[in-house]
Amino acid sequence: MRRFLKPLLFIIVISLSALFIVRFLFGGNEDAWICQNGSWVKHGNPSKPMPETGCGDQGKTATSKQNEFNSGQKYEIYQTDNFEIKYPYWQNVDPKNILAPQKTKLAVTDGKCNFVITAVSIPLNTIFKDYTENQLKEQTAQIKSKVISQEIKDKSAYFEAEMTIGNTILYSISYSYLTGKNQSYGVAFVAPKDQFEEACRPIISEVVGSVKVK
Repeated sequence: MRRFLKPLLFIIVISLSALFIVRFLFGGNEDAWICQNGSWVKHGNPSKPMPETGCGDQGKTATSKQNEFNSGQKYEIYQTDNFEIKYPYWQNVDPKNILAPQKTKLAVTDGKCNFVITAVSIPLNTIFKDYTENQLKEQTAQIKSKVISQEIKDKSAYFEAEMTIGNTILYSISYSYLTGKNQSYGVAFVAPKDQFEEACRPIISEVVGSVKVK
């Protein structure tokens, strides 16, 4: 899977404005509290105090399972002043395999499914829907990718796409969300097409269902 990772991240980050990078933070002075190794770590200058909820395995009890999805998959929390999501507790993607670290906030993998979080600022006086549609048109024209399904709304977007690299077809499902600070946060799930249903599909609904946007 590793040899497919770079072009995979490229198509997701550039084409669909969504990426996966979980417990490894990129972006320098990102104003956020990030859950790392069981503790909340301050990055930049977040306006909110440290979250009072548990982080990783810290504070978890066997009965409450407050840091596990219903499927049993452990999760951690990515949180900024205007965006929050629970993400699978997987190993970090090697930073060397990230082609757009300035946009990538988090990327993790379990060896089969890859999960990424990205963030980009929308230009002033630009409508999210128009911006997303234009970016998609420009990038699909440059990259040999196929958009299977898409739904672009005023403040959110959904994409399913695939891309062939060598003899492997990569499949991705991604979401984008507009925040009150005019940022577009993207989250994506990517895997070889023949593994996607088993590797990624089971966690998508719970991860996406945990999204909070302000």
